[in-house]
Amino acid sequence: MDLEPIEHSELNQDFKGWPKGVGDKKISCIQDQGWNLLNGDLPLPVATLKQSVMENNSRWMQLFAEKFGARISPHGKTTMAPQLFHRQLEDGAWAITVATVHQMRLCRKWGIKKVLMANQVVGQQNLRELCLELREDPDRSRSWLNWAFLEAGQVAEMVNLPWKWQNASKVMNLFWYFEE
Repeated sequence: MDLEPIEHSELNQDFKGWPKGVGDKKISCIQDQGWNLLNGDLPLPVATLKQSVMENNSRWMQLFAEKFGARISPHGKTTMAPQLFHRQLEDGAWAITVATVHQMRLCRKWGIKKVLMANQVVGQQNLRELCLELREDPDRSRSWLNWAFLEAGQVAEMVNLPWKWQNASKVMNLFWYFEE
């Protein structure tokens, strides 16, 4: 994963956990600030990741998935950290689960190919965006859909799907899956 665009992004006091009075900083420069969570340099609550624990969890996740044939899809909505998503996928996760269309869009931007939408999708703009994603999908036959609160025929019409929907007046959940 190319981290350069992320590392050059700027954070400011509009972000949770950012100290008041500190100007905008590039993510790549945060480590140079000398902040210490235990000394109270950051507003709480703050989540931290410990490298040794991450490595242990990675090994455990790989062994678990291999031993039991598990196909897990960890929630990404809490961290929204593309580096963590890619690591979880490398460790054997089948997909990343998100809660909103915005989170799905970010996953796609970050190169996550398998995204599972945990919530029902409602609202015309959210549905339009999902239709656009499907339209842009280079291999529509590998995207599986179940739409929330929308006539299945409308979805097929909106994205020019090549197959017919039979007796599918209302469908309930969304399962969004992009094959690699």
